[in-house]
Amino acid sequence: MRRFLCASFTTLAVTGCSGSHSSTPQLLITSAPVLSVSPNAWAPLVAVVAIETSVPTEVSLQISDGTASWTVDSDDGLVARHPQIAILGLHPGRAHTVLATVRDERGRSLTAPTTLAFTTPALPADFPPIRVTTAAPARMQAGNTMLNIVDAQNGDKLVMLDPLGEVVWYLDHTLLPQGATRPSFLATPLPNGHFMLIVDRCGLVEVDMLGHVHGAWWANNILPAPGTGFYRPVAADSFHHDVLVLPADSGAAFATLSTERVTLPNYPNSVVDPSLQDPSAEVVGDVIVEFASDGTVVREIPLLAQLDPYRMCYDTLGNYWDDHYGTTTRDWSHGNALCYDANDNSYVVSLRHQEAIVKLDRTSGLIDWILGPHERWLPQWQGQLLSPMPGLDWQYHQHAPELLPGGRILVFDNGDNRAVPPAPGLPFDDSWSRAVEFKVDGTTRTVAQTWAYGQAPDGSGASFYSFFVGDANTLDNGNVLVCDGGKLQPAPHFNLYARVAEVTHTTPPEVVFEAYVLDESSTAPKSYFVYRAFRVPALHP
Repeated sequence: MRRFLCASFTTLAVTGCSGSHSSTPQLLITSAPVLSVSPNAWAPLVAVVAIETSVPTEVSLQISDGTASWTVDSDDGLVARHPQIAILGLHPGRAHTVLATVRDERGRSLTAPTTLAFTTPALPADFPPIRVTTAAPARMQAGNTMLNIVDAQNGDKLVMLDPLGEVVWYLDHTLLPQGATRPSFLATPLPNGHFMLIVDRCGLVEVDMLGHVHGAWWANNILPAPGTGFYRPVAADSFHHDVLVLPADSGAAFATLSTERVTLPNYPNSVVDPSLQDPSAEVVGDVIVEFASDGTVVREIPLLAQLDPYRMCYDTLGNYWDDHYGTTTRDWSHGNALCYDANDNSYVVSLRHQEAIVKLDRTSGLIDWILGPHERWLPQWQGQLLSPMPGLDWQYHQHAPELLPGGRILVFDNGDNRAVPPAPGLPFDDSWSRAVEFKVDGTTRTVAQTWAYGQAPDGSGASFYSFFVGDANTLDNGNVLVCDGGKLQPAPHFNLYARVAEVTHTTPPEVVFEAYVLDESSTAPKSYFVYRAFRVPALHP
């Protein structure tokens, strides 16, 4: 619901000089400041101020919430009409005051005589429970922590935390405009400060911090778009897991992961013994799709054509895409992340069910190298496998590689099974995850392990396990933000939960921030997981 607060007053004026024949226009506040709380219901913890002046001005808003005070400056330059000055970083359930001051290019200033007041809404009763166990702001990277919390029962939320782990912004998908979303979304930050929501494996919705929608696209080969006219159609089977904004001179606006379904003969029905086969199978492979802002597909790179579609690893025969395609499928690759390297115009893609991080040329689609265990790769791919240096442990079922300078790659290694069949997989209770940094030497075709956080549960160091999702990001201060996002509580509840930690890039790493998204109820606790976590610029000073 929108709420407005107006300050009405006798117009105040400041003149440049005395005398009735002055040519200097007066500085006037010609329209009283108007404050709107939650201009979009799906972003409840925001407010905007509108104000107009007789001459072009800049505006400063002095804000207080009773605990902290800060200033927000307008970012639309010297203009007479300021229709929307955003106030962000607001804690829920607090009373706020706002006082506006305008200043023109001559240095003249004028302060509104009336202070605006508003109270932010409290968090809803069903908001995911967030418990902070460690917060050392002086050792943390400045900014807010963004969590993509998936809540199947009450609706997904994109949440911002301040350095102490308190909520200062969130987007509630259940309140998005009609046609914008279906059951669930994944989110990634964009270079322009907006967010891209990946909706139900088919939609992309660009949203800003105020909740305004700036664009929407739908992969319409398989499922029709919901709503009428909300989405621009794109000739693709799906959008899933990741989306990139490409450079302005690249010929396309976005790159994302899509899929294709291919019928393959004599397909294995066992990952342990590939000689056991069905006459045919519907195999789903990932496709890198580039498209323009109008939805026109510019380029497609099908990975089934570049790699071995018969290579069997654990979960290769999964049914993740059955409901999407409406038939029994094989989830051969399960791509979950895409990176673009402008240095050589290449992509790096994470293929969870192939235990592989793959680099390929953007123009030709040809494979440059493959980072992962060597088992079950046929001879034609042996020359593309990176050779491990001593001390390296391969990643398994990984998520979200990040490209770093000097050939380094940071990745969240989920660690599922830690084997390629027919070798038996590691039991669940013995499994462990880590954030791990590799360094690839493209000349020698080798890869070394340079840092890790997380190890086997042998009691000698930090150990944790997320059997799905997860993320690791290098921060500007050198620390690493780790999204230990898909954890499982033990019996009797078996509910999902998540942990997000900022750790130092040292050996051993030190935890400087840690928060849990966990329902600790003794009966019927709810499940939550966090798809990814990011540190983004602070919403206010």
